Amino acid sequence: MADNLNLRTPTHNYFVGGTFNYAVTKDQTIRVGFNHNQGTQENLGVGGFNLADRAYSSFNHNTSIRVQEAGPVGRRFFINTRFTMNVSDSGAHSVLEAPTIIVNDQFTSGGAQVAGGRDTRTFSLLSDLDYVRGRNSWRAGVSLEGGTIVPTTPRTTWEPSRSRHSTPTWQVVPEATLAGSVIR
Repeated sequence: MADNLNLRTPTHNYFVGGTFNYAVTKDQTIRVGFNHNQGTQENLGVGGFNLADRAYSSFNHNTSIRVQEAGPVGRRFFINTRFTMNVSDSGAHSVLEAPTIIVNDQFTSGGAQVAGGRDTRTFSLLSDLDYVRGRNSWRAGVSLEGGTIVPTTPRTTWEPSRSRHSTPTWQVVPEATLAGSVIR
């Protein structure tokens, strides 16, 4: 049924990146890198028995920055230090926020009940110190990593309720979370 709508589902992506190398001295180098990618998809979830109002869209953005310093320290030591920061956002939303209507073997219409996303921020700091003596070398290092993941939209639950004909109808019941417990 929805196949006859001739509805397009466009996907748009782009990527940008680059690296810059700089020699501080003849032995010490600094490298800075940057990457960004972004994508969107529209009119997902349509086709078969799902009508056009069941469509939803999704997006994602990701940015990464990396800084690296490397070089000798004295005659026998070599240091390599790296810092990376990643910022990522993603989400999805329905074209229509409404109850779903399902007619078995005929069609499905109404909202897709797709909403939400998350923002992610992560970092890592790593440093290695190598000691070289003849053919042998020893390495010691430090690693520090962290980050956050934060939901970007409040959660909504669609719960069934029965009418007098025992046909399910759907209603919105917003939820809030307080100290790990659900409040309705």
